[in-house]
Amino acid sequence: MNYLNRERRHALAAEYVLGTLRGKARDRYKKLLMEHEAVARTTWYWERQLNVLTSPLPAQSPSDEVWKRIAARTFELQDTQTKTDIEKRSSAKPGWAMWGGLAATFILAALLLWTRLPTPEDITPSAVAVFNNESQAPLWLVEISDEQLVVKATRRVEEQRSKDYELWIVPDDNSAPVSLGVIPQSGVWQRPVHPLITQNNVKALAVSLEQKGGSPSGQPTQVLFTATLEST
Repeated sequence: MNYLNRERRHALAAEYVLGTLRGKARDRYKKLLMEHEAVARTTWYWERQLNVLTSPLPAQSPSDEVWKRIAARTFELQDTQTKTDIEKRSSAKPGWAMWGGLAATFILAALLLWTRLPTPEDITPSAVAVFNNESQAPLWLVEISDEQLVVKATRRVEEQRSKDYELWIVPDDNSAPVSLGVIPQSGVWQRPVHPLITQNNVKALAVSLEQKGGSPSGQPTQVLFTATLEST
């Protein structure tokens, strides 16, 4: 079985990140993760896509009106039941009957969310590049689609309060590097794809350390990291 096949690689990476890849299959994937950079890039991509679903939401207490609506929709109320009956149920501490109904609702919602998750073909960029630090930990992920260049910073990016990081194209004809702009030290940054990228005239990408606002000379001052664009 060719685990490096594009569709299989993305499917396995998504299962690995979700935790549904288990047993010997998970052990084999961990080995691939250590041996193949393409597998590592794909895994990190899916981590960025799926981990946002686990972000905690702030706790909120529902209002009395919300509880009334939940009660009215959860219980099969008979026509003979009065408004007072509903209010008594909604004001009381929810019992197992209510929680059972809510649990079923949440499970159904989770199933609907899963079936609506985009496929790799829907969201996977045509090319990616990963800037790693000296320990090979990812700092920025660059994603290229038909119209957009997206840069996503990780928590490992070293904060520079008096400096900026700038992204450059190194053309494959050995001409001068071309600036793509200052990239974020956190969060996500995007811009239209540069013509050099659409023309496949890129030898590498580079990140330099510059004064605030970017390079004063129009050329990299201190190149810190380089990466190559790889097709997904």
